[in-house]
Amino acid sequence: SLTISSLLIGVNWTLYIYCVATDQLVEASLGYYMTPLLSFALGYLLFAERISRLRAVAIACAALAVIVQFWGLDHLPWIAPSLAVTFAFYGYLRKRTPVAAMDGLLIETALLFPFTIGLVIWWSGRGGAFPSANLSKDALLIGAGPMTAIPLALFAAGARRIKLSTLGFLQYFSPSITLLPELPVIVLASS
Repeated sequence: SLTISSLLIGVNWTLYIYCVATDQLVEASLGYYMTPLLSFALGYLLFAERISRLRAVAIACAALAVIVQFWGLDHLPWIAPSLAVTFAFYGYLRKRTPVAAMDGLLIETALLFPFTIGLVIWWSGRGGAFPSANLSKDALLIGAGPMTAIPLALFAAGARRIKLSTLGFLQYFSPSITLLPELPVIVLASS
């Protein structure tokens, strides 16, 4: 199960990095707004979690908002659903897997490490950004690894301790924070 979860998070991170590199943060955020909806569904269907009427209304409003945003895109989005599916099932697997958060993250990282090294070597041979002639930039990139691993470890620890439906509501923080810098652009574009 950790093999599958490592593949899911690897695909998820790759897609998110692609979104950042190609300035598609709105579609990435839409994917992370879709993720809680899938978490609610997985919790309900696979863990028999009950959802109160008030939460059901909130979920319906969130689903409607996602549908409106999905419809408002000028293209058929593939990134948003891909991000949602990979991260929702990652959360499901981490909840189901009886491994401590840091131990699981270590195993996932070890499983992805050979592929990551291979990609770094391949991209560097094609003029990629890493490694570069700027050692301080390279050191910052390497040091950023733990900064992304810590929230993921906390997510895995939380996923094991709380209901997926509760986790789903908490997952709305990340895309909202991501969209904050884009808010003036979104408001101007819609007026």
